[in-house]
Amino acid sequence: MRILVLAAASIGLAGCSKEAAAVPDSNNPAHCLAAFNYDAYWFKVGNQPEKVAEYLARGFYVLEKVKSAGGSQAQVLAEAKQFSLGHVQDSKQMDALGLTCGKALAGDERFRAEFADLIKKARPLVPQFEAAATP
Repeated sequence: MRILVLAAASIGLAGCSKEAAAVPDSNNPAHCLAAFNYDAYWFKVGNQPEKVAEYLARGFYVLEKVKSAGGSQAQVLAEAKQFSLGHVQDSKQMDALGLTCGKALAGDERFRAEFADLIKKARPLVPQFEAAATP
């Protein structure tokens, strides 16, 4: 799942293509994944590894939910990247989308039950946790 971290970093540095930008939709898993990657990127910049792990965990959950519904994780990742390219420069829109997607997850009983395990899965992917996890 290092893909999420790398996608977040590349998205944060990418240019913006507003001409094909989709309207943010918190019911679209790709849009939520993009928002969670956006948040993880900024928490990484702010040197907040626990928050990075939290947002990666949210992304893991979104991708697993897509997979369990029979969807393509690769397609969602591609759509998330495309959506990000069109919105990464609009922090207000991305922040609002992240909040809306986050509230939806907070209301998801399965997510709440799995969150601790998802965080454990995400921590080794965050550079600050990598060194501590290595024996």
